[in-house]
Amino acid sequence: MQWTLQGALSEPITTTIDPAFGLLNEDAGWPNLEGRVALGLGALQQAGLATYRPVEIGVSGVVGQLRTLEVGVRQVVADVWGVGTDFRWMMTESSGITGEFFTGQSLGTYNAGILQTTNRDTFLGVRSTGGWLEYFQYWNPRLHSHFGYGIDDPLDRDVALGSPLYNSTIYSNLLWDVNPTFRVGFEVTWRQTHYRLVPDKEAAGFHTQFQWSF
Repeated sequence: MQWTLQGALSEPITTTIDPAFGLLNEDAGWPNLEGRVALGLGALQQAGLATYRPVEIGVSGVVGQLRTLEVGVRQVVADVWGVGTDFRWMMTESSGITGEFFTGQSLGTYNAGILQTTNRDTFLGVRSTGGWLEYFQYWNPRLHSHFGYGIDDPLDRDVALGSPLYNSTIYSNLLWDVNPTFRVGFEVTWRQTHYRLVPDKEAAGFHTQFQWSF
């Protein structure tokens, strides 16, 4: 048995995901508070180059605040909050499933709410619920694939006109751990997004990854 405790103070507005975040909102003067507690069960076992407990279950949360200011007109403060649960199950020595479920408000900077933190008209926080489920397979200790499906569903009445209401993604990838520090990856995705008052969209994507850890 292994307990894992994690905590962080984070920047409420990050421009590394979407530069537009900093154009509408700003922090309220203090960081977001994040935390996670997880329970791992079973003896450690090797999965590729990493080691995991066969079963891990986690619960996480975040709280904070954002504000939007129209000089001489109004200032709106939006609460940031979110709760999530995640799990990982190694069904065999080389395969397993993992996933996460979340619900919360003003989570655009965490890639939730389809990147919508606040409503661009009312400046109020956008509430959203979603999650993802993934099956992974290690073909050998250095080559592994992940196949998954995820949804992101903001609350319709919180979303501005012309903004996205629902998003779903299917993905499949192949990752090659060349050595303990260098990885090469390829991924194919298919996304569908529904909008308010504008046509829905769907598209395929191809991604490559080069990762050097040190």
